[in-house]
Amino acid sequence: MSRTKLSGIRQLQEGNEATGTLRYDEGYELTHPRDLVTKETIDPMQSVLDELAPADADTLNGKALTIYNATTTKFPGYLSTDPAAAYKAGDTAGAQVAYIIKDAEFNLETPTPATAINGGDKGKLELWLNAAKLDEFDLSANFDVDLKTGNQTYPPANSTNGKLTVVSVGKYNNFSARQKVVARLNFTPTDLRKGYNSVVLKHTGMTGGDQSSSVFDLFYDTSTDTPTLTALDAALQTVSPKWLSGVQYAGAGSTILVDAEGTALYDNTYVQDPITLSGFHGAPTATVAPADASVSGLSNPPVVGEVMTIVDKLITLSTANAATKDARITGTPKDPFGTYPTRQSPSNKILVNTFGNRDTNTVWHFDSEDYRLPLNWDSEDKTTPVTGQWNSQLLLGAADAQFGIIGDNENGLLYPAENFTPYLPANTANYAGRTGDKQALRAFIAASSKQSILLTLFGVAAGIGTDVIVEIKLPTQTGWLLCHLPYDSALGVAADGRGCLVGAISYAGGNAAIQTTFGGKNTFAAGGRLLCRITLKNGNRTIKQIGTDW
Repeated sequence: MSRTKLSGIRQLQEGNEATGTLRYDEGYELTHPRDLVTKETIDPMQSVLDELAPADADTLNGKALTIYNATTTKFPGYLSTDPAAAYKAGDTAGAQVAYIIKDAEFNLETPTPATAINGGDKGKLELWLNAAKLDEFDLSANFDVDLKTGNQTYPPANSTNGKLTVVSVGKYNNFSARQKVVARLNFTPTDLRKGYNSVVLKHTGMTGGDQSSSVFDLFYDTSTDTPTLTALDAALQTVSPKWLSGVQYAGAGSTILVDAEGTALYDNTYVQDPITLSGFHGAPTATVAPADASVSGLSNPPVVGEVMTIVDKLITLSTANAATKDARITGTPKDPFGTYPTRQSPSNKILVNTFGNRDTNTVWHFDSEDYRLPLNWDSEDKTTPVTGQWNSQLLLGAADAQFGIIGDNENGLLYPAENFTPYLPANTANYAGRTGDKQALRAFIAASSKQSILLTLFGVAAGIGTDVIVEIKLPTQTGWLLCHLPYDSALGVAADGRGCLVGAISYAGGNAAIQTTFGGKNTFAAGGRLLCRITLKNGNRTIKQIGTDW
């Protein structure tokens, strides 16, 4: 039997000398009289067979090479000025690009391995780096036609220089005339130049002309230095004061000045904001760019090796509900590849408290002393306003409990025991060495007549009646009633020191819940108000908040 090759791809078998049976390799048969098997009959059959044949694998032409390694990534960033680095035309120093690579050893792969590339039995694969051929692999020379109905056994196979690896070659769409090849491109540190590199994979020797991938752009960042903050300091500049129990804090709107110095931030590549300043809640996160007014020591665009110096970067305390007794700033250096070890400013003992007044007629937050009453308040008074009666700038009296910071971002009621004179802003409050009971007083206001109240002291897990004494009083209706003593109807509620507790105190969830009764009396007769007095016997307990069921 003889063979006739059609268009270099299809093959026909001449099966019968008399009839001229033509059989397509994969089983299609066309029978003609022997004398009709001519070019005039073959060409139309070629068109028919083209329609019947399954689709070929995708071409390499214009397709993108993909990164094979899971750990290798193209990063976005900016390019520093470096006389030793190569740059792509149009992407010079200062340009923002999305093709920065840190890895010196990585692999690329031919596009969409499941469906590409075609011509695995033809021509050569050529790897071109920076417009110069780096390596090649001869596909046609390695192809075994006896294995065309399955997969080639020679892969995996490397090119002469080891820069190309043929991973697999096999028939595509279950059709032996379609051969798909998958290959990888292998790069080591000696292959790439510092800066810009271009990679192209070509498939040459194809009947329809050479195929070329799209250009794989990469900027190779060779720096081994770690971006580092070598200095960081924070100083209080202006104070928008908040006063609480005679202590001055930097309140909302106050400003802090930050000085810093960073190295290796611009080695080969950089990000627009290579230093992030953050820290305590209340200091908004701030980023510092090369063009920031506080920055010096940098060219435009920055040059490799330049040191970024920050002087008097202004940070405004604009976040609400922040409180700390040691406001410090944390600086984080970064580059296109990530962030690096942080640096914290030293302690300058800056007091910050940006809480506003969260108190209501029925809730006591200790962020403000607007609802606080002096301890000599007339407990029988039913008409005088119960807000605005306390001056927070005045030092505490000998018997006064303190409103202040009990933890980061948390105010509360506490036993005064600290000297605030070393702190900033400037303070004269020195409560160190104080002894004896410390008290705080306020009134809860009922919207309707009440005969009982449930008080919840948040953050008090024990100690009601020992460390903390809670008393309540309806003006003109009751004496000062002790909330840790059971209510006794026989004793009533008229005299001081009687009990008003119903049931037992619950400490579930670390909070003290106290159900009380007014012994048949009501808030309507008391001018709609209930006085509450807290006595701290010692420094064992702090109270985050007092809530009610009103």
